[in-house]
Amino acid sequence: MKKKFMTCVAPFYHFKSARLDYYNATDDGDYKYLIEEMHQDVASLSGSSPKLLQPRLVDVHTTSEKCVVDKCLLRAVIDNDECKNIGIVSLKAIPPELAHHRCTEVHIYIGNKYRGLGYGAEATTWATWYAFQMAGMHRIQVSIPSFNTPATKLFEGLGFAEEGRQRSSIWFNGQWHDNVLYGVLKNEFRDWLETDSRFSYILGDLNNNCLLDGDF
Repeated sequence: MKKKFMTCVAPFYHFKSARLDYYNATDDGDYKYLIEEMHQDVASLSGSSPKLLQPRLVDVHTTSEKCVVDKCLLRAVIDNDECKNIGIVSLKAIPPELAHHRCTEVHIYIGNKYRGLGYGAEATTWATWYAFQMAGMHRIQVSIPSFNTPATKLFEGLGFAEEGRQRSSIWFNGQWHDNVLYGVLKNEFRDWLETDSRFSYILGDLNNNCLLDGDF
């Protein structure tokens, strides 16, 4: 029997998934360390952005905070069960002239010590839920260089569909690579909540108490 989706109107805490908690990016020591690591992780930087790699900025923290204010609809520090800052997940802000399209981009960074444990998939699933349910998005997308195999595996595993490919559009390390666009729509994500137990486990009470309603 098809599950009936309803809108939750009672207040509830929605910054938690199965194993992770999500907090505002703050200027504490652990967060500074995470930002420092992210800006030194050349493999992740090159695999997440087509920008020309540059020497690390001296004041990466100020630059990062400016990004939160200017470019992010959501930017959350990810904590695991041991209360360790293990990564950052963000949704790109929408310029006012494009807001009616209700489309955002998701970005995920997991610290080196915490990779391979499923945290990236869990945080991305939560951010996808947040974008659709709380921020009213209709579509989420991400661009991935074709050489970034881990990111490709992550988003394909979460049901993001390959929607287009800009051939030989990224020059990196002496070779041309494709830029691949992946996307997911709200109704597709809602269908997965019904049929894939992974999402029910990750979202927990968020899935039980407040389910996505309608396609508007």
